[in-house]
Amino acid sequence: MNLVEPILEKFHVTTPRSAKQQKLQSDCPLRLTGRHFPDLVPSTSSKKNASRKCIVCSKAKVRRETRYQCNECDVGLCVQSCFRKYHTADNL
Repeated sequence: MNLVEPILEKFHVTTPRSAKQQKLQSDCPLRLTGRHFPDLVPSTSSKKNASRKCIVCSKAKVRRETRYQCNECDVGLCVQSCFRKYHTADNL
């Protein structure tokens, strides 16, 4: 073990997380303040009715696609229940 630790200290490189991974791990700091409105996910050239995963449902380990998002926070949210919950609850 004495041999392994110095090697790891010398050669261990932490890889930076992609922007998508960082966004999923850290909440939007302004999500509890300001005025946020649901908006349709913009369509792309390949998808006329584009959708995103709902971040609140994903944290509850439920896979649910939604056509709505918060443009300020840049997250997909179910418009009926999750949008309000995401913008008012301290802990999700």
